[in-house]
Amino acid sequence: MKRKTNQFPLLCISVAILFVVNGCASLSKDQCLEANWKSLGLSDGKMGYKNDRVEKHNSACKEFNISVNEGEYAKGWWQGINKYCVPSNGYLLGERIEPYNDVCSGYLESGFLTGYVEGLETASRNVSWAYRQEKDEYSLYYRKIDHVTDEKQREALKKKIDEHKKKVEILEEKIKQIQQFQSEARVRQLSSGL
Repeated sequence: MKRKTNQFPLLCISVAILFVVNGCASLSKDQCLEANWKSLGLSDGKMGYKNDRVEKHNSACKEFNISVNEGEYAKGWWQGINKYCVPSNGYLLGERIEPYNDVCSGYLESGFLTGYVEGLETASRNVSWAYRQEKDEYSLYYRKIDHVTDEKQREALKKKIDEHKKKVEILEEKIKQIQQFQSEARVRQLSSGL
C-alpha cells in the first residue's frame, strides 16, 4: 500500500525559494520589457547607486532574454549622478549619518564632500546633545535609586535606568559611526587634494 505524503511543506519551501530568488533580481520581466533605460539610469544616479548597478539590471533581464540598452542607461545615470553629487545632498546624507559610497568624482566630489562633512558635523552636534541629555537622565535616576526603599518604586527606577542606559549605548555607537564617517571623508578629501 502506498503511503500518502503531505505535499504542502514542499510547496511552501518551493514558493519561499522562488521569492528569495526573485527578491535578488533588480527588475522583473515586465520591468525589463517596458524599461526606459535612460530614465532608469537617471533614477539610479539620483539615488547614488554606482554605475555598475547596470550589471544587476543586465543579470536580471538576461533571465528573460532581454538586453539592457547600456548606452541609454549610462546617459541617464550621468544626469542622475550630477543631481546626486551636489553639496545640499551631501549635507543631507551626512546629517542622516549615512555612508558616502564614492560615486562622485572631480569637481562634483569636492562640493559633495564639503556638504557631507558639514552634515556630519550637524549630526555630531545633535547626537552629542542627545547623548548628554540621556546621560544626565541616567545619572539622575541612578542617584535616586539609593534613596528609595519602596520595592515598586525601585523597580520602576531600575526600568528607567535600563531604558536610559540602552539609549546612551545607542547614541555612543552613533557617535563612533559619525567619527568613522568624518575620518573617511577627510581622508577622501586629502587624497583628492580637496
